[in-house]
Amino acid sequence: MATLDGVDLGKIQNFDEQKEGDIEVQSMPGSDSGDTIAYDLMGVVRSISLKGVKGGTFAELKAFADTMRNLLDGAQSGSTLVTDMTGSINVYIKTWSFKWSIEPTQYSINYSMTLVEGS
Repeated sequence: MATLDGVDLGKIQNFDEQKEGDIEVQSMPGSDSGDTIAYDLMGVVRSISLKGVKGGTFAELKAFADTMRNLLDGAQSGSTLVTDMTGSINVYIKTWSFKWSIEPTQYSINYSMTLVEGS
């Protein structure tokens, strides 16, 4: 199970994590790559991309989509992501997109989001 600020994210179908250091690199003239000087000056960024599907009534799914839109408001103070893979971490929503799926007897939302860990 996964939640974002206590909101159930439904069934996670894809979980991608990337952790990237901002490394300054200075190659040495006339030298091979083993002599390159690398500096880890700017720290590390961890990004998590989720793709999932959430089912429910039209009203439940509209509320879910509205909640996710409202979290990504231009003045984020961070949200708590809880998953089996991450435990509980503080994140900021970088991207959120979704698509309604309307079948004769059932509604669902297929969504994707990119989150950045931070405080």
